Amino acid sequence: MARRTKKVGSTGRFGPRYGLNVRRRVKAIEEGQFRKHACPRCLTGRLKRDATAIWHCRKCDHKFAGGAYVPTSGKRERGQGVKVAADETALEAAQEALAEAEEEEEQTEAPVDLTEPELPEDGADDGDEVDEDRPTLPEA
Repeated sequence: MARRTKKVGSTGRFGPRYGLNVRRRVKAIEEGQFRKHACPRCLTGRLKRDATAIWHCRKCDHKFAGGAYVPTSGKRERGQGVKVAADETALEAAQEALAEAEEEEEQTEAPVDLTEPELPEDGADDGDEVDEDRPTLPEA
């Protein structure tokens, strides 16, 4: 059977109604909405839109609010944030990059010293003695 909507895609259902620009806009939105999207938590392409701006990963069961037609919007769509990978090779590359970044982060973290600060050996900081250099309030 021949393909019926080569140019117009999913907007072929509208026929000649609504005008060309509106149909093109709907086509662009629907192509973005129904393509494979990567889950921000597990990076698999199993993301599905439950409702307007509600996205759900069918693998890790992560549910989050995103854009109305795509899981991310705003800066991320303009390439200034996390990029969403669509095919499997890009997903694998993203997972490897994430693992490398986590390894580097673990290596660069400086250990935090949680021990008590040491007091001077001469015992000057007993808390009972009044420091003469420090001003005191007059007694009322």
